[in-house]
Amino acid sequence: MRNSAIGLSPQGEVESFRDVADMLLAVTADLQCKAANPAFLTCIGYDNDVTALSLLALVDGEDRPKLAAALRTLEPGCSIHGLDVRLLTKNDGARWSEWSARRSGETIYCVIRDATERVWRESLRLAEQDILAAIAGGHSLHRILTLACEKFETLLPSGLCSILLLDPTRTWIRNGAAPSLPPAYTDALNDIAVGPNAGSCGTAIFRREMVIVEDIANDPLWTDYRDLALPHGLAACWSIPLLNARQQPLGSFAIYHKEPHYPCDHEIEVARLFSHVVAVAIERGADRDSLIEARHAAESANRAKSEFLTHMSHELRTPLNAIIGFSDAMSAGVFGPLGSDRYAEYAQHIRASGTLLLGMIDGLLDLARLESGKVELRDEPLELAPLMTECVCIVETPLDSSAPSISVEVPSNGLALTADRQAMTRVMLNLLSNAVKFTPRGGEIFVTAKVDPEGLSVCVTDTGVGISPQDLEAIGKPFVRVRPSSGLQPHGTGLGLFISRSLIELHGGTLTVQSRLGQGTEVTIRLPIARVANLAVA
Repeated sequence: MRNSAIGLSPQGEVESFRDVADMLLAVTADLQCKAANPAFLTCIGYDNDVTALSLLALVDGEDRPKLAAALRTLEPGCSIHGLDVRLLTKNDGARWSEWSARRSGETIYCVIRDATERVWRESLRLAEQDILAAIAGGHSLHRILTLACEKFETLLPSGLCSILLLDPTRTWIRNGAAPSLPPAYTDALNDIAVGPNAGSCGTAIFRREMVIVEDIANDPLWTDYRDLALPHGLAACWSIPLLNARQQPLGSFAIYHKEPHYPCDHEIEVARLFSHVVAVAIERGADRDSLIEARHAAESANRAKSEFLTHMSHELRTPLNAIIGFSDAMSAGVFGPLGSDRYAEYAQHIRASGTLLLGMIDGLLDLARLESGKVELRDEPLELAPLMTECVCIVETPLDSSAPSISVEVPSNGLALTADRQAMTRVMLNLLSNAVKFTPRGGEIFVTAKVDPEGLSVCVTDTGVGISPQDLEAIGKPFVRVRPSSGLQPHGTGLGLFISRSLIELHGGTLTVQSRLGQGTEVTIRLPIARVANLAVA
């Protein structure tokens, strides 16, 4: 409230009030009515003056303390402005009004404007805002629909709100929310078919337009359903179809009354606004349910895939180990000479192929364990230099003289870290194997390690064919293999880099790849300083 002068002379009160368009009222300091102009009397429905009445008798009970406090504390010469109060009308209704008042001596002069439209618009805006907030907050559809009914009934207390939902086949309706209607009635509405004579709601959905039934007892649209409604005291019903953005029906927004009733423009406007918001909620809820269902299906499929990979990998390992074992026995002549050198060569090929396939199966097992979260690190102290040297020796063993050279550079004072030995060995073997795979004859591979205050860095750099920018975005995903432009044929499952990155991330580190097509690739592992001992800061 702010100070302002109303500018009404205290002289000639009744005469001055008579020709003023605004509602004007003069009261005593103890809030007894002294005079009122015709506009005020018309608003509250009184034919004669109100001088015999207390002002508070004309005000809604909830607003009396607020108005009384504001006027009784008003000092002479001071004024108030912008006080919202509900005036009681003679027919027991209430109208919102905005009050300004100025005290002159022992008289308080009040200028009153009808605020029904403004307050209603604000209430409507807040109701819509609350419903939209519930939608954005991810509340259940039933809670949102119930909230919409409750908000509507607050704005239009004479109506009983009901929201019906259409089934996916757009044939039947079912109860969505109706907090003020008898449960026995709403239960009876379930599975009623839409059609040209299906009460107010089923007909509104069928026609895709508002249907107003002023008197259920005598309207032909309710011939088959009036015996459901009348025993519950429901005498009128009007319904608006709920349509999505493609103008397809989703259900209906209905308002019941306990007396025959035809809605005014004001009621229809509120219902149309609410029906639009409710349609948004239903459509969004359906989209959310579809996403949840799709996510559950994807999770179920992923679990099934992981279980299949685990089961099949274990089943394949047994015969493969037997094949590799028999090939070793044949190569060693355990059961005597094979009779031909070519048989020994075949046995070596069998072993090499079996070992390659066994590695692929191990990769699938690792993938299944990683995706199911079943990989647990077994941390232990380990020296980095011996581990790297061991991995290089394993990769170099089958190489001929024309294969790329591999050099290792580790700080002379050594590096120790706490990590899972098997996991770190797997990562280094994967990175070195990839470097060898994509580095042509005569190329070079460099393995370096250094420590800085933030942690340990291990880099595997090659002078190979490199990776194109578009392929660089894809590598590291399961089963993604890059086919080099040089014509080199990739082999493997495309799991190595994904498994390596996952294992490093389990250690709290990162694995990044930088590459330029035709110039080579650099893969960098970063482990946190907490895992490093015997610091050798570069």
